[in-house]
Order: sequence, then structure tokens, then C-alpha cells
Amino acid sequence: MTPDAEIWSIAIAAALGVILTWVAYSDFRARRIPNASILAILGLFVFWTIVHHFTGLGGTLLCAALVLLITFGLSIAKIFGAGDAKLLTVLALFMGPNHLLGFLAVTALAGGGLAIMALAVNPWRMRSSGSPSSLVARGVPYGVAIAIGGAVTMVTSLLNVI
Repeated sequence: MTPDAEIWSIAIAAALGVILTWVAYSDFRARRIPNASILAILGLFVFWTIVHHFTGLGGTLLCAALVLLITFGLSIAKIFGAGDAKLLTVLALFMGPNHLLGFLAVTALAGGGLAIMALAVNPWRMRSSGSPSSLVARGVPYGVAIAIGGAVTMVTSLLNVI
């Protein structure tokens, strides 16, 4: 990567970090992920693609389409929020095939950590819908976990850690 491309990559990642901070704050406070943030991330991806000369765009789009298909289905089934589905999909564009699984793993770990913290603060968040195996955590802002997963994966990929 040329020095100019590296500088642009860092600038785009920093801008993404600002947007992800906004997303996390909004989801934590209001349980809502603004559509403007999704569009802003999509715009950053366009710049990212240009800076990286469209390298690996086919695989990246395929990964994002797969994430969209799965999360859209989960959203229809009311298992996953629509804002969470959109956020996960646009961040999958940045991750591509090389970093998607790491991103999903960090996101899942962050989500689990948030659920544990939410239960520690309010143990009555758990409710049973019939059987003991169907316990569901309520009120966890998963957009925060997705934002953490996206930020951590972007930083580690820029530093060539993963």
C-alpha cells in the first residue's frame, strides 16, 4: 500500500470510529440506530474502495450479501433488530472475506459481555417463554456490540494483527 493510501485508510478508519461512537451512543440511549449513520458508513466504504483500487470488491460484496440475507431473515423472525441488521451488513463491507469471521467473533464476544453486564445490573432482565432452555436476554443494545466489533476489527486489520 502506498503512503498516501495508508494515510487515507487511517483517516477513513478514524471517521468510521466517530460514526460507530455515535451509533453506540444512540443505541445505548434510545435503542435506535440512525439510518443516517448507516448511509455515512456506506459513503465511507465507497471512499475506502476507491483508495484500495477496488481490490477484492467481488468477495467483499458477496460477504455483505450473505450477512444481509441472514440478518434480514433474523430481523423478520424478530430475533434481530432491523437497525442491527443494517449496521452488521455495512460493516461487513469493510471486513470482506479476510476479516468477516473475526469481526463476527469480536461482535459476539462484545454482545455476550454486554448481556452479562446488563444481567449484573438487573438480574430480572431474563424471562422464560416456556422452558428453561428458552431464556432470552431483554434490552441489550446489540448495536453497541456491533460497533465495538467493527472498531476493534478495523484497528487490528490496519495494524495487521489479524
